[in-house]
Amino acid sequence: SPDKNWNCPRTFPNRHKAYTFGGNFLPPCIVPESLGKRIYARAYARNSAGETYGAPKRLQIPENNIQESAWLNGAESTTGGWRLSSWFGTFLPFGNGWLYHAEWGWLYAQDDHHGGVWLWKQDLGWLWTTKDVYPYLHHHESSEWLYFLKASNGKVHFIRPNANVVESVVK
Repeated sequence: SPDKNWNCPRTFPNRHKAYTFGGNFLPPCIVPESLGKRIYARAYARNSAGETYGAPKRLQIPENNIQESAWLNGAESTTGGWRLSSWFGTFLPFGNGWLYHAEWGWLYAQDDHHGGVWLWKQDLGWLWTTKDVYPYLHHHESSEWLYFLKASNGKVHFIRPNANVVESVVK
């Protein structure tokens, strides 16, 4: 697996910090703070023979290029690009998978192509839900269901029904 020495621009804040998505690292160049900006990336391969780097590529991250996903169907557009979903609540999508949810904070969302959505939340990892089961979310890593309770004091609170334990993560 890759290490945390990313080849981001020298002026990029926290350029050596990596984010984890389901066990895979994502360079800090591709995080919500990058929206509407240029980023630099390059591929590399590592094996027992060593490491080889590709040529650096300059990319432009779109600021608000929303592509409609099935799980977004029925979400009303409101002011400033915010969306209001009868089942998922209020959120601001950024068109590159990232969204800011009024209660959950930053989430990375991927349509499952069956009406559901995979959500990645820092400190939780991957969660899956649909309008038919939310506020229940399936936690991929533990194979357990979580039940979203509420957000307060900068934290998201949920319960693991099988364990009857309330937990919290930073919003």
